[in-house]
Amino acid sequence: DERKQITNDYEYLLELADKKRKEMKEKVEKLFDEPEFVDAGLEGEIGFVTEKITEGRFAEALKELSTVITRIRVDF
Repeated sequence: DERKQITNDYEYLLELADKKRKEMKEKVEKLFDEPEFVDAGLEGEIGFVTEKITEGRFAEALKELSTVITRIRVDF
């Protein structure tokens, strides 16, 4: 039945996205000290805030995070 196949495909994609999100969070947690994750309300995306770090350290971490879309820098 085509409807059943579509439902199964959709559920599979949701599981895959959830797995990828968990993997990305784990990677971020390994690269940064106690990152704070934020929900921007965008499906399939995660956001995080790091401690104050140097540009060089961030550039090195970014090599491990090939799916970063953009970043916002704030100086406190």
